[in-house]
Amino acid sequence: MRLALCLVAALAASACLAVTPAGPAAPRLVAQNLTREQIRSMPMVERPNRPIHFYGNAVRRRHHRALSPAPARPATPR
Repeated sequence: MRLALCLVAALAASACLAVTPAGPAAPRLVAQNLTREQIRSMPMVERPNRPIHFYGNAVRRRHHRALSPAPARPATPR
């Protein structure tokens, strides 16, 4: 019974992951126009974000946050 339930769940998950939304508005998670060699030749902070690349994505987020101006906080009366 457990095996059948696991198989059904695995099939449902794979079917959901295999379906891609149609149309140009669907965002892509992976840089499809670049080869692995092109991505590796780019500086770390200029590479596109890629799923499961935790270190590289964290470095890029930290770099972009450091370059962006600090959010303006409203003055609070004391």
